[in-house]
Formats: sequence, C-alpha cells, structure tokens
Amino acid sequence: MKTFKRGLLAASCLMFASTSALAAAPTGINPRVLGTRAIVACDAVEKSCGVASISFPAGISGLVPYGRPDVAVASMFYPSVDDAEAIIARTDAGDTAQAAIDYVFTVDPYADYRQLAAVKLNPDGTITVGQQTGAESASHRCAVKGATFVVQANNQTTPTICAAMVTGFQQATGSLPQRLLASLKAGARVGGDNNG
Repeated sequence: MKTFKRGLLAASCLMFASTSALAAAPTGINPRVLGTRAIVACDAVEKSCGVASISFPAGISGLVPYGRPDVAVASMFYPSVDDAEAIIARTDAGDTAQAAIDYVFTVDPYADYRQLAAVKLNPDGTITVGQQTGAESASHRCAVKGATFVVQANNQTTPTICAAMVTGFQQATGSLPQRLLASLKAGARVGGDNNG
C-alpha cells in the first residue's frame, strides 16, 4: 500500500474513532486540556442561522457546529452529534430551542459533560434560543442568551469572554457570518482558552 493511501486510511480511522469516542462516556481525557468558545445565531432578515467556534485541541472545532439554514447547534465540552441531531429533531417537531435542549439533558446519560446551545428560526420569522451547561463542564465557563443568539465558552482564561463576544456580535455590521466572526475576534481580545 502506498504511503499516501496508508496515511489517508489512518486519518480516516482516527476521525471515526474520535467521533465515536466523543459521543460516548468521557473516559481518560483530562478536561483541563479542552477549551472552546462559540456563538450560535439566527438572522430573520437573512433567513439563516450559523455557528462560529474556536477550540483547543483544534480538531474539536469540527465537532462543535451542527445545523442547517434554519437551526444551529453548538455541542461543546464533550461534543455529541447524537445530542445535536436530537435537538434539531425536537425543534422540527415544534419544541423551542430551550425545550429541546432541556429534553436532551434529561435523556443523555453524559449530560453533565455537555455544554449545548441552539437557535431555531421558525417559518414565521420568530427565533427561539436555548442553552444548558452540565455540572462537570470545565472551569471558567460562561453563557449568555440574547433574543437571536447564544454565546457560550468553557475552560477559558476569563469568564468575561462571553460578555466580550456578545458585545462584538451586537456592535458588528454586515452579514451574519461577518458578525459571528466579529464575536470570536472580540472574545480573543480579552482572553483565550487556558491552554494558551
């Protein structure tokens, strides 16, 4: 087997293993090495929702955002695709974003290790938001819910990162993706994750 194909196979196996491991019980991972901050938001005028996140280790960022144009979920600390899909299914069935997250926390045996945020853009243009953080989530965590967004973070150098991200989002102009990026940049100006 050629080197490139072996490397591709190894990378595929690692990606599959990491996704499966993060959906299950967190074992053998030091929570102090994880650090993530994210914003989920919807814009009724643009008729879109989005997620922006930054994380350490870098590969975790690929597991945090989940959604589609009318709903966005950030599954953090120990991300779970199953939880994200359940939140989307519940909002599709008529639950608010908060009710969907609350339900997921009651059925997920590892809810204490989750930090979830969601926004849902309804067909009538209204937006619902939801957020919950498990009891075992990393220190220096924060969360702020607004009318159209949720900001959350864990294992950060300062809990003021969430407030800075909110200000960055609210003061930014431009499209939803531009405002999401402005939020992350505003958070970076006041701190970062505890890993440096």
